[in-house]
Amino acid sequence: MQMVSSFMKHKIVMIGDSLVGKTSLMHRLTRDVFMPSCQPTVGTGCATWSTVLGKDPIYLQIWDTAGQERYRSIGGIFYQNAEAAVVVFSKTDNESAKNVKSWVKQFRAVMGTSPFIAIVQNKSDIDSSDERKEEDIEETDIKKWAKQKGFFYIETSAKTGKNVKELFLTVTKSVAQ
Repeated sequence: MQMVSSFMKHKIVMIGDSLVGKTSLMHRLTRDVFMPSCQPTVGTGCATWSTVLGKDPIYLQIWDTAGQERYRSIGGIFYQNAEAAVVVFSKTDNESAKNVKSWVKQFRAVMGTSPFIAIVQNKSDIDSSDERKEEDIEETDIKKWAKQKGFFYIETSAKTGKNVKELFLTVTKSVAQ
């Protein structure tokens, strides 16, 4: 039996506005459950997930950071030694899409430009085509911006599980190189 200490360990931080689904994505990945009424994270939470790439076991420490404004000043403490950031915004919250660039800027101010960055639109299961036209422009702009900057971009749903594992497998491959 292989001990956890022999795994390749990698620290990943999940950042973004409050209520965009960071905790729900983490629960979907680590427990394969959707909790429809998660409380906002206070400070930070942490979970682990492991997978195998080739023959190598890989162990991710996933830090779920609080998105409320009052906790942003302590975010840098949790970014230390992170090998990747998963920046999450919600399909249902245009303000969270507008804030993606500032989350990336804050992360890079602490960690520089070398860590992998994934930009994640969550809640893709919600059909809001009738109610949102202006917001779709913001999402499209974020997607274009992410591609221009060389960031990985993906649309997920913590509720259905759509692309959640794919997101974290991509992150895992990037940090395990």
